Amino acid sequence: MKSVLLWLASISVALAQTTVPRTLVQLSVDREEVYLAGEPIAGQARVINAITGETDSTDAALYIDCINVDQGKLLRRVVVRPHNGLAQFTVSPPDSLPTYHCRLRAYTNWMRNFPADAFGRQTLLVVSPADQQRLPAQSSGAPVSTIIIRPEGGELVAGLRNRLVINTLDTFGVGTPATGFILAATGDTLTRLKTDENGLASAELVPQPQAYWAVMDGKRIALPPVQATGSVLRCNDLTYPDRIRVTIENRVAPTLDTLTFIVQSRGRILSYASVPRQTPVSVFNIVRSSLPAGIINLILVDKAKRRLGERMIYKPNPVGAASQSEPVDLELDQPLPSLSPQQLSDALVLRRNTLFSWDELNADRKYTYSAERGISLSGQLAKWNDKPVGAPVMVSLVATPTGDDTLSKRELFVAQSDANGRFMFENMDLYGTYKGQLTAKIGNIDARIRLDSTSVPPIVAQPVPVDWRRLPNAQTLVARYDTMLTTRQRNAMRAGTTLQSVTVKANKLTGVQQRAFNAKPSATISRTGVMSNGVGGILSAVMPRYLEYRLAKYKNLQKPVVRYFIDDVRQLSDSLDMNDVPVGEVDHIDIHEANADALLYNANIVVAIYTTRNSNLNGKRPGASASGNQFVLTGFQRADTRRRYALEGHR
Repeated sequence: MKSVLLWLASISVALAQTTVPRTLVQLSVDREEVYLAGEPIAGQARVINAITGETDSTDAALYIDCINVDQGKLLRRVVVRPHNGLAQFTVSPPDSLPTYHCRLRAYTNWMRNFPADAFGRQTLLVVSPADQQRLPAQSSGAPVSTIIIRPEGGELVAGLRNRLVINTLDTFGVGTPATGFILAATGDTLTRLKTDENGLASAELVPQPQAYWAVMDGKRIALPPVQATGSVLRCNDLTYPDRIRVTIENRVAPTLDTLTFIVQSRGRILSYASVPRQTPVSVFNIVRSSLPAGIINLILVDKAKRRLGERMIYKPNPVGAASQSEPVDLELDQPLPSLSPQQLSDALVLRRNTLFSWDELNADRKYTYSAERGISLSGQLAKWNDKPVGAPVMVSLVATPTGDDTLSKRELFVAQSDANGRFMFENMDLYGTYKGQLTAKIGNIDARIRLDSTSVPPIVAQPVPVDWRRLPNAQTLVARYDTMLTTRQRNAMRAGTTLQSVTVKANKLTGVQQRAFNAKPSATISRTGVMSNGVGGILSAVMPRYLEYRLAKYKNLQKPVVRYFIDDVRQLSDSLDMNDVPVGEVDHIDIHEANADALLYNANIVVAIYTTRNSNLNGKRPGASASGNQFVLTGFQRADTRRRYALEGHR
């Protein structure tokens, strides 16, 4: 019987455009302490738009998990559909288990692609009447599994005072008490540490140019490296009742620049100030009454917008304010006011602004509705002699989550290739990060390939439904042999031996843009028209000819709104420097005026410039021959050939 060998080649994965969550969930139940085993747990989940702080209106499916924290097992999962951001739910835990701690967790599929900070969580005690005594408090004296250390000022700088916050967690990620100390490279013990019932402790340190470690209950973790120069942001949010005192210290670097200190809440800049880097110490007093209620973000950035230090603070709601608007510290799994001021100050040092980063403050925000669609993976099979498989082949994908197994589970997908070996898994219901293994088989020959920590695209809020196969920033997974095959290995494989595993690495390529417009343009300037009117080879000589009479229609407006797109990517500025786009690179220009697309982007006129650099002007998916986008690697190649293929994939 003639033996054949299968080989899996190019696999395309689209990654999401957004990097931060846009919603969070607040969770409440009818009782917050003890339930009997088998007794229904009724509650309410509130989905919040992180931009506005109001209830979210997208009404995506909301998942409620009931978890046995003591055993780390998922007991129940219910799915509810919110109405205007509010959802009522009932979960009935099993009645046959002994007394245990139960954690409720609420989230949408989209939120699963980000850290769990924004999940709604509530921990309860479920008591079995058959037990003779109540379960002791959770995490009391539990062994330390994880140690988190974060300098308040962002980084440790030699000679500058900083505050360290230490958080000790058990195997379930719950704070647990521990004792320890700070150890210097010289062998000196500098500071004794003792974390509280939430696993929190803080200590001051003036670092010197050497290494430091924190030792907690016998576990040792290195502190961040000490920098010779830099800046430190420190915040005193406990001493003064009427103000918050912020101190910024600098140890001068060879290149001086001006830093910017920003105070913001929910993406809105409340105040900012310039800080010369050559100034050793700058002090700012922020009046508490000028701040809105909730989480406030203090951030220090340099001229290149690089974040040097960040600190979160909290201002409680005024007395008598609506309880449902109370911000919740979702990392600590409890309302913020339930902590002491010192605990709260320590806990917020550990937090980072998961909702809005510095770059997000100037980004366009669109939030209409969620288009929940899964990811697609595609590939091709070939025989060991590079010939087509010649007949359909069954291909399977086993996807194993890399994170919390109570949130995601192992999934199996099966697809059938065509006669040329091409196959696709479409709209797979996967969220988060998975490791996958693909298997294909003809006769007694079994070929396997492993995907290395493939990131699955999040479900994002888009103004139009998402086609995952046409997202920007596509990535292609390029196969690489672990070892070069010898003749003996090849003969063994021909005899039916399982293929050696290979690792697939993701390499960033230029992806295919999602179409930004659906309506027919009001006017189109062809490439010939652009070239014939492009005096001096610049677009500034072309556009007035087509825009001036259109803008004249809006004389009653102080300033008509014109938006510019290049290859379906909106430009950050609403005024385009035409000298940056050579006429020779323009394929055509579409003008959208007073149509659905102009309304979509809140403009009077939208100018869409398409260049010859865009390989997908007609919106179709690129074929296998599209330059720089895809290639297929088949069969066993010599080592130098493999490198040549890999380089071609990066062009």
